[in-house]
Amino acid sequence: MFGITVASLTNVGVLVIMVIGGTFLITLIPPYIEGAFNFVLPAIFGAVLGQFAYKTPQYGVVALIIGMIILFSPIFSLIKIALCVALTITAVLFMEKKKGNV
Repeated sequence: MFGITVASLTNVGVLVIMVIGGTFLITLIPPYIEGAFNFVLPAIFGAVLGQFAYKTPQYGVVALIIGMIILFSPIFSLIKIALCVALTITAVLFMEKKKGNV
């Protein structure tokens, strides 16, 4: 029990130091490089989509359709990614359940 407590406190301490240090480092980055950070999360999701779409192309088509619908809909931008992920997972689970795999 004591080990878990010390590990948790160490983790929190390291996270606080990294957040403060990271905030300082971001202030040193030029604006044109900082603007590229907006493309990191979509690139990660695109890579994951490509990985799953390679194995099962139907999932890729479903994910692209859901993504396009959400992208062009008038939804608050902060929830678009979460909504896209949740709807895609729901659709894929529904497709798997319909096949009888889940």
